[in-house]
Amino acid sequence: FRLQSEYGVETRLESGGFNTVRWLENPADAQTLAPLALPSGTKLMIDSLNRPALCFESQWGMRYFGTQYPDIKLIEVYRGTLDATQPYGR
Repeated sequence: FRLQSEYGVETRLESGGFNTVRWLENPADAQTLAPLALPSGTKLMIDSLNRPALCFESQWGMRYFGTQYPDIKLIEVYRGTLDATQPYGR
């Protein structure tokens, strides 16, 4: 509503299709993954606190990622610093 009333822009909310998010235990792995072709249904994202995370469309996709990239550790809950001013929350 606000975008329409203040800026005259029509908006539409669409589901992204993702149901599982995992953060990278080692944020530097984001540079390793960026140039690679991720499995279908997987997207590398940066959260609101500048921490890299992977979004998966399914649990199967997350498990498949683990078989393809066994050296990249994923965590369910990010436990690092919340300093959003630093790259990747370091």
